[in-house]
Amino acid sequence: MMGIQPTIPEFDIDDAPPKILIVDDEPINRKLLGRLLEKTYNITEAADGFEALELVRNHHFDLILLDIMMPRMNGLDVLAEIRTTHSSTDLPVILVSALRDNHHIVKGIEAGANDYIPKPIDNGVVRARVMAQIKAKQAFDIQRKAFAELEEANTLKNRLLSIASHDLKSPLSSVYMAESLLRYVVDTEDPTATSILDTMKATLDHMNTIINEFLDMAALQAGKIKIDLQPLDLEDVIYIVASHYELTAEEKESAIVLDNIKGYVTADLERLQQVLGNLVSNALKYSPPNSTVTINVVADADNYTLQVIDQGPGIPVDERDQLFSEFSKLSPRPTAEESSTGLGLWIAKQMVELMHGEIGATFPETGGSIFWVTLPSVDLDAL
Repeated sequence: MMGIQPTIPEFDIDDAPPKILIVDDEPINRKLLGRLLEKTYNITEAADGFEALELVRNHHFDLILLDIMMPRMNGLDVLAEIRTTHSSTDLPVILVSALRDNHHIVKGIEAGANDYIPKPIDNGVVRARVMAQIKAKQAFDIQRKAFAELEEANTLKNRLLSIASHDLKSPLSSVYMAESLLRYVVDTEDPTATSILDTMKATLDHMNTIINEFLDMAALQAGKIKIDLQPLDLEDVIYIVASHYELTAEEKESAIVLDNIKGYVTADLERLQQVLGNLVSNALKYSPPNSTVTINVVADADNYTLQVIDQGPGIPVDERDQLFSEFSKLSPRPTAEESSTGLGLWIAKQMVELMHGEIGATFPETGGSIFWVTLPSVDLDAL
């Protein structure tokens, strides 16, 4: 039958036209399909299933037109063998057969056929269905190539980031040591020298934060963060973190107040200290001088919620959904020109979720922010 003659399609290909394998034991059928498609595609023929499988093993094809009724090995058996090595997106197969009963069509689809063309063939139908499968395969190939390139780029990024960060840590430690020794050598009563050393220390701390946060980001993205969940006394954790930031608070003439901090949770000690440290650091960073940062714990039936309450400007309503995003830069700025990478809260969120907890923030109408972390409580009687 003669059908509508479609326009010859233009394919997104590099060098050669798509390759089609026509499998049929009747030479005239192979020749008919070949002449119908040869102006647009690169055609290869196979006289039976065994020859077809050999060609598939040794050559690349974009589509197979496969007859069902063939001696020695029928098309359904050939299709089943092809599907052991090639998925329907890797290598589309269109069955071509004079068998019109639904039973064979269903068996073919179940075996992994992408489409079905009945004999006698309609030229327009053949061209349209072949073009549809080739287009679908090319779209899949483009997507797969893009994904592979993205994976390669991401792997390279992580490798370079890890190498660069680790290579920076060693000289940074040396500069830290030099800064510490210089304080014993120079005249610390000289305000100029003290100011220079303080600036040097602040810069080193900022560089160290950047390196550590980028290393954490790379480890989180690669799924390489290890979490050791264990019963923890929140009071101990909070005292450790608060003492670490006492000097920072004094420099801003501020205070860290601990209020009702008792409770036991299941968490990772190092990661919980990291998360709480980030929240306390941000509270001090974004609050004005002579303010108070309060840490408290609220209990419910199954959890403890650790709160860090500051007296800063809060977060604008239209920016709150960006709070825990990667590299988020919001309009509130540190009050003493402290630096920020925009990664701290994103990392904190990932860490808390790895500990089976939740993290969030609320903003009272009276001002300030309350950043909170909720973690599973520990049954002390079961310890």
